[in-house]
Amino acid sequence: MANFATETVRNAIWHSFDLPSFWSTFTVRNPGPESEGSTFLKPIKARDLLKASWEEYSHPAIIPPAIGFTTAISGTMGIISLET
Repeated sequence: MANFATETVRNAIWHSFDLPSFWSTFTVRNPGPESEGSTFLKPIKARDLLKASWEEYSHPAIIPPAIGFTTAISGTMGIISLET
């Protein structure tokens, strides 16, 4: 049985498949000429995100009601301040 975080992320992914913004955001996370910001170390597919085990992630920049999540998919961090 999956935990709250895993079910929440999977549910969000399933409900995002028909949204063009999901696919444009997903595309820039895979390494390549179109990548921006935080990227995966190797190309992954949406099914990899669905198969992953997710956990809640806390950070001072994540302000409720937003919730952060993390999983063991390697990548590089490309976060910048919103002021930038």
